Amino acid sequence: MQKAVFLPQLELSMENIAVTKWLVQPGERVQADQPILQVETEKAVTDVPCLDSGYLRRQCVKEGQVISSRALLCILTDSPDEPIAEEDRPVSPGARSAPDIGAGTAAQESSFGVPPSGGIRAAPAARKLARQLGIDLRQVKGSGPDGRITVDDVKSASTKVRNQAS
Repeated sequence: MQKAVFLPQLELSMENIAVTKWLVQPGERVQADQPILQVETEKAVTDVPCLDSGYLRRQCVKEGQVISSRALLCILTDSPDEPIAEEDRPVSPGARSAPDIGAGTAAQESSFGVPPSGGIRAAPAARKLARQLGIDLRQVKGSGPDGRITVDDVKSASTKVRNQAS
């Protein structure tokens, strides 16, 4: 039997959730409550558990993709060779690809709306603040884990820009 796995409610307010890493690949067996992927929310990087068991047959979101609450994550089946519905790839209506982040002009997006898949590791709150302040994340040195850009890094960069302008 085919089962759709949706993003569970991880936080009270769930906006701009970035898929950071798949922990299970297509064809692998998944147990109930086993983490299947990691997502980054406004507050933290979180493992997302699968509520059912079965074989992961199709990943419906990609690493680096920004999704919304209740997005379709993957399709499970009871056996590894069970046929799955071959409709157009099911994607949640709330899912969007990383380059669509933000609601600005193309020029704004290319200069400081750098998507997660662009190789810049930044907390969602830091990305939001950078957009608000007009800070190019490519020019900010991250002080967080693995060089991740934090809100404090963006604030510091904003202060430097203001000091250089005066």
